[in-house]
Amino acid sequence: MEKLINILTTLGLTKNESIIYLTAYSCGEATSGEIAKKARINRITTYEILKRLVNKEIASIVIKKNIKYFSVIGPDRLFQRYKSTIEDFQNNMKSFLAIKKSLHNQPKIIVYKGIKGIKEIYEDFISKPNITIYSITKPQFIFNSLGRKYLNKNYAIRKKKGIKVKTLAPYTSDGVYLKNEDKKAERKTKLFPQKYDIPNEIIIYQNKLVLISKTNQLTVVIKDEEISKSFRIVWQMIWDKI
Repeated sequence: MEKLINILTTLGLTKNESIIYLTAYSCGEATSGEIAKKARINRITTYEILKRLVNKEIASIVIKKNIKYFSVIGPDRLFQRYKSTIEDFQNNMKSFLAIKKSLHNQPKIIVYKGIKGIKEIYEDFISKPNITIYSITKPQFIFNSLGRKYLNKNYAIRKKKGIKVKTLAPYTSDGVYLKNEDKKAERKTKLFPQKYDIPNEIIIYQNKLVLISKTNQLTVVIKDEEISKSFRIVWQMIWDKI
């Protein structure tokens, strides 16, 4: 009996629904009181379960002399119903998978706070060999936030893993210092006029666009192929004009 109950619960019935189904099936046709007594389940509970089974078209009611008699479909018909459901499920598998694919293609946004968030990005891109990173940087902010020691270590790992960096930086003393370290950092830097004061650090790599706010110390990561590609094209337009 326990094994049959487990099979029925796997098909979606509750434990008590399974017990009532099996009891009603063994009775053939019976009142809710008779089924409750044999199943050893409260009469009111049994009646409510039988109504649920009727709604699921597993049970049916016949009234004789103003008394309700319940009966349930046989296990063969129950099996055919679930078999048909499984076949429908299999036949529509592509539609189910398409839902996940459409959700997977939605942009994903992650927000980090503080210096830890900036380090998360720097640790992420040095874990990906042979990629190219495009950035518009605020050198003084990055120097102050991460420190020269951390950056030098980052440069060494990038160089070892063949990670290329192309950077746009303002024509300031820090921008010039950054450019002078290009060989050491495996980087190419172009300087743009200081009057274009871009408030955020912008980093583009793979399918990610990263915006780092100096004022709020927030790092926003947008994972989306089209968005990252669009910003990379805009970045390239600026690079080509300098």
